[in-house]
Amino acid sequence: MNHTNFEPRLDFIRTTIRQQYRLSTAAIDPIEYDPQCIFPYNNFVYRVELSRSPSPSSQHGKVLDAPAAQPGTVAIPDSAQYVVIRLSNADAGLNDLHRVQNEVAAMSLARKALAPRQIVPTVYGWASAAKDQGWILMEYMRGTPLDVEFEEMGSDDKNKTLKEVAGIVWAIQQYELPGSIQGFGGLDFDYDGNIISAPLTVFSCGPFTTYSMLLKGVLYDQLAATDKSPILRGWTAKGTRAKIERFINEDIDRILQSTNTEKKRLIYGDFTMNNFLFDREASQITAILDFDWAHIGLVAEEILRSFHKRYARLPGPYEQDPDRILLRHALLHGFPSPLPAPSRSVRWDIAEMWDSQLVEVGANRPSTLEGIETLSRLYMLLDIICPDMLYNEVIVKQRSRETMEQEKEAAEELLERFLRENQASAGAVLSASCISQTTNDREPSI
Repeated sequence: MNHTNFEPRLDFIRTTIRQQYRLSTAAIDPIEYDPQCIFPYNNFVYRVELSRSPSPSSQHGKVLDAPAAQPGTVAIPDSAQYVVIRLSNADAGLNDLHRVQNEVAAMSLARKALAPRQIVPTVYGWASAAKDQGWILMEYMRGTPLDVEFEEMGSDDKNKTLKEVAGIVWAIQQYELPGSIQGFGGLDFDYDGNIISAPLTVFSCGPFTTYSMLLKGVLYDQLAATDKSPILRGWTAKGTRAKIERFINEDIDRILQSTNTEKKRLIYGDFTMNNFLFDREASQITAILDFDWAHIGLVAEEILRSFHKRYARLPGPYEQDPDRILLRHALLHGFPSPLPAPSRSVRWDIAEMWDSQLVEVGANRPSTLEGIETLSRLYMLLDIICPDMLYNEVIVKQRSRETMEQEKEAAEELLERFLRENQASAGAVLSASCISQTTNDREPSI
């Protein structure tokens, strides 16, 4: 799958760099590439060695003008020996109309949030994937993927590195967005180069004026995706779909009444160690990469969707794994002493280290975020509406129909339980709101 058109992609890179930048390529090497991978890559990423020998920049015999400055970019410095180019993959199922612009805009915001540190690659040029091959040409950052280095570290170095990552998280959490970004969702540029709100990249919806609208939008997007699944069949068989739609339309707003959902923040969306580069000699992070999932949302989203599942992401309230149930309690209420033994699902030593480093730098974490338990329930619904194991075409092809039908029944039972319990929760919120309103309407006591 991924190896199809390998040579035409290389030709495209050579042509783009020659025509757009009047430079020749000495070598092109794929990064993190496995031609046998059964899942489609979101992007094809290459390190390009530049040749400074004269290169004719012509098209139909005419010399091309230098490319006009694009939003979010700077010129390639003369000293650059290497650059990186990311080619978006149309088979990845992302929103090609906006994905490239979203990533470039998010990198621009992150660069400002993390200044004066220069760990977000500089962008030299890009092209939207809306009509043709999308691409981003950017600075080559040196270092080794942090997930490789981290496992070789001693306890003190792990703590030090996690503190550095926590500082990056805190800086992005605190960053005040420019006034040109009016809503929740994805990012784009206007004609004047200002960063503005746009549809999401992962979901085909948005932008949204409120967070409640965003949540409803992505839930409906997930629900629509189940129509394409021969296993899920849109959840219509037992009337479950109608119940889901009623919950989205009638209950989400009431449930969110007790949660602050107004403060918009840049969400990186993929805080896993393989997206950081690390310099062993300097003992520090040199880069943060891959802003494909970035968007504008709530700080809680990083904790619910972006952090590493085995030690930092807050598990949902319907977890079946005993260790993950314990991890949820620990992240919300404090870690037990002694710690449980590490398991396949939880790295307890790393989980406690990570939580303590968030405390050290003053970053938001599960136990300090108002409304996190409410949001974790709603985000659990995203997963159980459209489970990857029953929807993803590549995964489905590897599994038996009998197994998937059994899992569908279990998922349907979980959906029914969720809707039953959370509709009751919405009613309780409404009752509390009515009581509060009645109390506020009374004459003040003396």
